[in-house]
Parts: sequence; structure tokens; C-alpha cells
Amino acid sequence: MSQRRANRLALFGRPKTIFDPANKLHRSAYLTFLETGSWRHCSMSFIIDDDSLSVTYCIQKKMLAYYLRKEFGQDRQPKLLYRFDEVEDL
Repeated sequence: MSQRRANRLALFGRPKTIFDPANKLHRSAYLTFLETGSWRHCSMSFIIDDDSLSVTYCIQKKMLAYYLRKEFGQDRQPKLLYRFDEVEDL
């Protein structure tokens, strides 16, 4: 790709943003991606802001956390099946 074409894509390309699962437009764009298998119809470009290896994996993690918080609340602490100090050495 030529330098001129790369500059034009940066100037006129889709805006880059971090996926926010609370944003209905972002969730709608992800649904369109799931239905079509392509980001071509998306008006924005999502970037990775964590240790994920792909944009789709990053979005999946954020969506899962969003809906779990929505269902169970933010203050809910995970219940441990056992305590480490109660486990006997084998």
C-alpha cells in the first residue's frame, strides 16, 4: 500500500474507538458483525484496550462482564467452593 493511500485511509477512514458494552450503538455494531461475519457495515473501528489477541475476543469479554454485572449486580462477591486454609495436604 502506498504512503499516500495509507494517509487517505487514516484521514477518511472510520473513527477508532474502544468498545463500550453500555453503548447501544456499539452493541448494535457487534450484532451486525455477528450476523454478517464482517466489519464492513460498521461505521466505526474498535480497538483492543486490554491483553486480548483480537477485537472480537475483547468485545466478547466485555459483553460477558457487562451482562453478568447487570444480572447479578456489581457488589456481589463470588462464592468460594472451599477455603485454602481448610484444604488438607495430599
